[in-house]
Amino acid sequence: MMSNNTLGAELRALRHKRNWTQAQLATASGVHKNSIIGFENGHRQMHTDTLVLLLDALGYEIDLKEKAKS
Repeated sequence: MMSNNTLGAELRALRHKRNWTQAQLATASGVHKNSIIGFENGHRQMHTDTLVLLLDALGYEIDLKEKAKS
């Protein structure tokens, strides 16, 4: 499992790659700016549904379905 700090750093890197401010990501995702600040600083835990919203706003997809073992 990824730590809050690592996940937050990854989120910040993806946001910077897009040249977006936290406010722009908040508007695009519907997630409050203060929550994004907390996630990026590792002070808040992110729920899976919030992660999906943020990644979708940034143009990334996440597949949460478990892969069947062959």
